[in-house]
Amino acid sequence: MLIKNSCKLILLSVLGVFASLGFTQENQSHADINYHSKMYKTYQHVEFDLGGEPSRFAWREMPGLFPHTTIYHDKTRELGIELNPKIDKWPVKVNDKSLSFDDYVSMDDRIDNVMLVHQGKIVYQRFKTTGPLERHMTWSVSKVFTATALAKLEEMGKVDMQAPIKTYLPEFANTAWGDIVLQDVIDMTSGIDCRDSDGYQNTEGCIYRAEEALGVVAPVRKDLSTSVAVLKSMTAHRKPGEETEYTSSNTNISGLVVEAITQKPLARAIAELLWMPMGAEADGLMVINRYGEPYAAGGLSARLADIARFGLMFLDNNQGWGQVSTQHRNFLKNKHRPLFSESRLAELNSLFDGDVPLHSRWQWDLIWQDGDMFKSGYSGQGIYISPNHEWVMVWFGTADTEFKTHELLPIARKLSRSGLLQ
Repeated sequence: MLIKNSCKLILLSVLGVFASLGFTQENQSHADINYHSKMYKTYQHVEFDLGGEPSRFAWREMPGLFPHTTIYHDKTRELGIELNPKIDKWPVKVNDKSLSFDDYVSMDDRIDNVMLVHQGKIVYQRFKTTGPLERHMTWSVSKVFTATALAKLEEMGKVDMQAPIKTYLPEFANTAWGDIVLQDVIDMTSGIDCRDSDGYQNTEGCIYRAEEALGVVAPVRKDLSTSVAVLKSMTAHRKPGEETEYTSSNTNISGLVVEAITQKPLARAIAELLWMPMGAEADGLMVINRYGEPYAAGGLSARLADIARFGLMFLDNNQGWGQVSTQHRNFLKNKHRPLFSESRLAELNSLFDGDVPLHSRWQWDLIWQDGDMFKSGYSGQGIYISPNHEWVMVWFGTADTEFKTHELLPIARKLSRSGLLQ
């Protein structure tokens, strides 16, 4: 994913944007097309990873800016709508200011769209910058889709999470990845020295080279390598299992494992394992590079309602729509792995007023003792699941020009503990 003062990406071509308008957006109005034309003329020569409107335009129009492949949908699971006015009026406090939840969502320009689904029905929704039929880049929320596809394969008995990577990717046998067990990779405890936190300012750094190969940062090399070649060149800086470290290359390796087991491109595997079973209402889109390699760690564009449908797979009463196994859900909740660094623990303690999550597992950033789970995406994307209370909250966002995002995560956690949705 892209971060502050990092990638110098430029909006590409008019043809690319208008191809997106014509073929990836449904029910486009003349007003929409005029808006896009105006925005393109404004930003066609501007670096869009600067926060604010250039980024908001890009997150909406990623299919016109990067090559994508399709995650096909099939039968649609209809979500009923029973809007709950109690949620609109629920009091929240942001920056020492008290206001209703709906007023906060409406006033924070860093929030694009929000949806809350309780017991299979939409009880709150606010579409501010895109309509319900439009896709939005999810960035690292993509990671839990890749991880859950792998979990589905485990459920089917097709993968052993304690097996080393070389079992499924023999071409990695003589690399730093070869002897690392798959569970450590999916849990972000591989010890591979390619942490996202190292930053993108150094174009010779591992994380820059990894995403340059995937085509999602500005190319600085004349002959771009494949993503697989860059992954093979990586080294380890600690033993597996010692500490949780956010490393997107773990997800990209996991995507390769999914492809190797299914013998299908990742997008097709996700379609068959997740997208169609969960009853998505529209196709998803996955960024691929010039070699057709998928951006498993951050390349998904989708409608907000389909991100919510994915979250519903983790609830007990999912009415048969591709439910994640009880065994996997219990593993996420109960198999503790408290490997956060001291600095991360301090940050979480401050953010949640002492209500610190237990661990992160299977690419989920935060998992609490009561089973609530959260996954974030760059620039303010998120999915929060509360299994005990049978609700899922999803949102799209755009960071401001200072790269600050909204307050929906701590608000979602407080909502879960409020008793409002039981």
